Order: sequence, then C-alpha cells, then structure tokens
Amino acid sequence: MKFDRMLVVGTTTMSVNYIVMLSGSVIVGNLVGADGLSALNVCTPIFGIASFLASLLSVGTALVFSRAMGAFDEQRAARVFSHAMVVAIGLGAAIFVAMWFGEMTFLDLTGVTGEVRLQAESYWRWQMIAMALLPSVLTLEALVYADGDGAVALLAGGLHVMGSIGLSCWYTWRSGDTGGVSQGTALTMMAVLIACSAHFYRRNNHLRFRSGSSFSDLREILAGSLADSTIYLCWGVLILIVNRFAVAEFGQGLLPVVALAASIVEFSIVFDGVGEALIPVGGMYAGEGNKPALRELANWSAIVATAEGVVCGVVFFVLAPQIATWYGFRGES
Repeated sequence: MKFDRMLVVGTTTMSVNYIVMLSGSVIVGNLVGADGLSALNVCTPIFGIASFLASLLSVGTALVFSRAMGAFDEQRAARVFSHAMVVAIGLGAAIFVAMWFGEMTFLDLTGVTGEVRLQAESYWRWQMIAMALLPSVLTLEALVYADGDGAVALLAGGLHVMGSIGLSCWYTWRSGDTGGVSQGTALTMMAVLIACSAHFYRRNNHLRFRSGSSFSDLREILAGSLADSTIYLCWGVLILIVNRFAVAEFGQGLLPVVALAASIVEFSIVFDGVGEALIPVGGMYAGEGNKPALRELANWSAIVATAEGVVCGVVFFVLAPQIATWYGFRGES
C-alpha cells in the first residue's frame, strides 16, 4: 500500500465531495434562481454539522482499523468494523429524528421568510434522508479505502459525482425547486452504499462482522477523528452565523452572495486528500512500529500539501472572474 497511490485516491475522493457540494449550488442557481440558492445555503450548516458527526466516527475508525491490520490483528479489525457500522446506523437514525423535529426551530433561527423559506422546506424533506445515510456512507467508504480497495473507492467516488449531478439536474428540472437536489443526493448515497458493498465479495476483503465490545477502541476512534472532523463543525457554524448576520443586517437578498463566498471556503476540504492518504498508510506503519517509514511519510505529506496549496491558489486566482457566472449571476448582479 503506497502513499502515492493512496494520495491519488484520497485527493480524488475529497475532490468528489467538493464537486458534489458545488454542483448542487450551481444547479439550483441556474435552474431555480436566487431564492433557491439562498435556501440551499441556509440549509448548508446542517450538512456541516452532520458531516462533523459522521466524520467523528469514520475518520478514526479507518485509522484504528489500519493500525489493527498493520499489527496483524484481524480479530480487532473485524470488531472495529462491526461496531462502527452499528454506531453509524444508530447515528443516522438520531440525525433523522433531530431533523424531523427540529426543522421549524432551525428555519426560524435563520430568519428567512417567503419564497426562500418555502424552498428551504422543500430541500429539507429529502435532506433528512441524505443526512441519515451520511454516517453509513462515510464510514463504509473510509473502511473500504483503508482496506486497500482503491478500485471500489474510485467507483464509489465516480458514482457520487455522476449520480449527484445527473439525478439532481433531472429532479430539479422536473420539480422546479431545491427539493430536486436533495432528492438526487439521497438516491446517490443509496447507490454509493450498494457500490461499496461490492468490496465484501472481493478476495482481499477484511471487513467482517464480529461480536464483542471495547471501550478503548471507541476512545481511540474519537481521539483519531476529533482534529479532522472539527473542521466540518466550524465550517457549518460559521456559515450559520454569517447567514444569520446577513439576513439581520442586509436582508435575505444578500444570501446568494454568501453562498458564492461559502463555496470558496468549502474548497479547503480538497486539501484533506493528503490526510485521507495518511490514514491507511500511516496507520499500517504505526501498527508495524515502523518509525523511519512514518518520518518519511510525514516529510512527503508536507511537500505534497504545500504543492496542493500553491496549485489550488493559482487555479482560483485564474478562475475568479468566471466563478459567479457558474451560479447563474449575470450582469451587475
């Protein structure tokens, strides 16, 4: 399992996540209009908070699983996988219930009214299902990736992009509101789960269900996840605060501009492709106790992260004049 190969898959996976988020805004901006884009941005903090909870499980699970495999402890690896999937399903159910009962309270907190509020309510219906599936999708994707199955991981990533864009376009065009995007996202997540399940039938599969429990495993999972997952919580809370401030001080007409600015902030998750590659490879080396390999891995990661930052900065600088048009902004708007 080499860092360069896993880096390609990891960066591709994180780029997929960004493309999916960006595509929803672009589709709504062009097919629904400014009110739809505002509604989508209003609901974005929920995605950030749900992603925090899902990543709090998925990132650390992949790390602990890789360490167990590096130490040739397949029984512990199987136990970690089993517990993670059970917790992911339970966490998804909790998110669904919270969104079901908290919809009105959250939308009241944002301060939006009229057509924007109606569009947000339409988006929320299918978003509940998508967010309920998110912990299972992220956890299974991370474990398939950590188990070394780059082919299935890339297949799932491809489905994520093509499914989200294709289905979201179709359902948004048919419905004429933001609910089409969340419906396309939810159905795509179901397809990704099915695609990841193909790994269970591959010869090199180590994801097996096993009974038993260990508090130390859970503690290690949370410790390994907290740093990476917190970025989603901060991002979600930041957008919630900015949305509320924009509505209170300038009116909800400014929300489409906030949505455009938020998309630039969201791009930072692509940089986590380096971290995604570090988890399975670094976890394996840690399990083996291979300190020289860990030092070399850390050095290469710093070089790659710096290079990614420079390239992405240049790309955004060049594309800046065109970004607004992607969202349907025309002329002085």
